[in-house]
Amino acid sequence: CSSSSVTVENLSTNKVRLTDSNGKVYNLKLTKSGSGEEYTGGGVSIHIKGNDAVFTKAGSDESCYMTGNGNSSSNNQSSSRSEERRVGK
Repeated sequence: CSSSSVTVENLSTNKVRLTDSNGKVYNLKLTKSGSGEEYTGGGVSIHIKGNDAVFTKAGSDESCYMTGNGNSSSNNQSSSRSEERRVGK
């Protein structure tokens, strides 16, 4: 994002774990969105559409760009996958 990055890890089809640039971890749930995916919880949210994202914390929005880190794995549950995406400027 503007001057930092956050990591978004998919935990399931409707949950992600977001780690901000300070190392604070947030478990977010999928909420309704007009387009794309929006996850909220713990006073933060991230709205992802394609490779673009908006990270909101303390009422402040930051535009971001999604990049993959190549570390993805799957387990035996089709609804649960672990994939990390970095969100940066």
